[in-house]
Amino acid sequence: MPQPSNLSGGAAPSIRNIPGQWRAALGEILRSWRPLVLFQIWYALIVSAILSSAAGWMLEQVVRTSGSAAITNFDLAGFFLSPRGLAFLALLAGTWSAFFWAERSGVLLMAAANPPAAMGATGALRLSLRRSPHWMWLGGWYLLVFAGVLLPIAVIAAVIAKFLLGAHDINYYLYHQPREWWLAVVCGILLGAAYAGAVLALWFRLVFALQLVLFGRETPRAALARSWSMTKGRILSLALALGGWWLVVALLTAAGSALVGCGALAALRATGSHAGTSLAVILMGAAAIWLVGAAGHILSMSGEVILAHRFYLACGGTVPTQIPGPGGTPARRWPLAWTITAVACLALVAGVSLIGWRLEMAGHEEQFTVTAHRAGAAKAPENTLAALRQAIADGADLAEIDVQTTRDGELVILHDGDLARLAGDPRRVEELTLSELRQLDIGRWHDPSFAGERVATLGEMIALAKGRIRLNVELKYNRDDPALAAKVLQLLRSEGVLDQCVITSLEHSAIREVKRLAPDVRAGLIVTKSIGDPADVDADFLSLNQDAVSPRLLYRAHSRGKQVHVWTVNDRPSMERMVEMGVDSLITDHPAQAVELRRARAALSGPEKLVLRLRRAFLGR
Repeated sequence: MPQPSNLSGGAAPSIRNIPGQWRAALGEILRSWRPLVLFQIWYALIVSAILSSAAGWMLEQVVRTSGSAAITNFDLAGFFLSPRGLAFLALLAGTWSAFFWAERSGVLLMAAANPPAAMGATGALRLSLRRSPHWMWLGGWYLLVFAGVLLPIAVIAAVIAKFLLGAHDINYYLYHQPREWWLAVVCGILLGAAYAGAVLALWFRLVFALQLVLFGRETPRAALARSWSMTKGRILSLALALGGWWLVVALLTAAGSALVGCGALAALRATGSHAGTSLAVILMGAAAIWLVGAAGHILSMSGEVILAHRFYLACGGTVPTQIPGPGGTPARRWPLAWTITAVACLALVAGVSLIGWRLEMAGHEEQFTVTAHRAGAAKAPENTLAALRQAIADGADLAEIDVQTTRDGELVILHDGDLARLAGDPRRVEELTLSELRQLDIGRWHDPSFAGERVATLGEMIALAKGRIRLNVELKYNRDDPALAAKVLQLLRSEGVLDQCVITSLEHSAIREVKRLAPDVRAGLIVTKSIGDPADVDADFLSLNQDAVSPRLLYRAHSRGKQVHVWTVNDRPSMERMVEMGVDSLITDHPAQAVELRRARAALSGPEKLVLRLRRAFLGR
């Protein structure tokens, strides 16, 4: 890439010459697209080979030290605030930072090389790695600066959340969305915007630090200080030039991807039920979308680096007269066509293998149960006898209910820790006796036709469900209640329905207690978020948030003999996606819709199901 000599005379960047700088940067990219593409290919291969495996290895080592195969739900916060969790976050951030700066430094070396032939793609990659100690230390300083800005904002956010949202169960705020909720949302948006603005402002003020570290051989701290001085009074022009470039390229990339996606979707519709043609369209469409995204990334990142370098020279920065390759000899130039062909072949093989693997995983006979979430929360008040009657009428296989204890030790069916959402009463369940709870109307909030619906006990639920529907009993620990599992198991056993129920909980310790007291009962761990491998936890099945479900996790769970139940799946496309992935139970507020889906899919032929899976594999929904 030629050095931008038209800016080397020290003319200060201004808003008026930004379009000219964009044209010049685009011209340099077009003139040097071959080494840029080749550099990105080598870089991507190295990142995929090292970064993913390194992050996975670090995660596995850190999680294993906790004594569990995975860390889930409420334990995640404690983990990330522990020395082990902080160490993992630091290692992960450091690894990501290293690859981020390796890419930018390689492109910068090609941009600053004079003449252009002095620095090819492989030479830039090797020289960038050779100078890695310089930009790695710089990356560490950037992380410290951004973390320092985040810390006070996070503290302010925590205080606001405690003050505005600490009086009731969080579900009260999510459902009723009172004034305090919206005030907290506005504060969150303002704090997020403040942090984003501060980070962007710092980025544009410190944007010359990489040049100063690589070319001026300054220490990271000195480079940051000098960049701050060089950009004084020029942040607006830098922000418009660099930020505007990002925005334009992002919009063009999104438009290109959308155009390719629409074309592929039209082609898929035209193929009908022909599986082979659908597979070909999917592969070509996926390749085209990937190429658009890759081109957008190269344009965005390379253009921003080139623009920053041009402004660096205009603000008085200098570079060596000649930037030699490693060892003073030009780096070997790999033919671009050969490299692209090899990568394309590997991508084709990987794509066909991935689609085949996913289809094979989903190719089993679809046999899934339907679980009514909170006994069927769409048509009747949640966790009530009315909801359970509706779930039975809708044909659900199981009803999921939440059980906790009152002040006088009775087992009642309630989800929240207080009654603010369901009855407008701020008192907590643990403060009330069963007779006091019975005085509260928990049906009117759902619909006036359910006025007078009362809190149900576990015994009443069992009596209604027996012989009609199985129960998924979730142990709800809204407070410390060490006897909850034993009391629930004792009642189920005495009523003779232990074999008609499964037990679930967010608390891993509760699942272990259930298996200790009743080894034959099926117990499942509820997972909202996790790190590590949930498929390896000591539970009979997993109950996963649908956002946490992936074909890989399903494969691992099934290979270990564990079923996967997924919640809360409330729309038809999501239900179809989960079924095609191979989940074992849909937990939904709309059990009738899931039962109808099961009936409709049972009527489809094998080729029809295959085409649907192919299309969904491409569309991602």
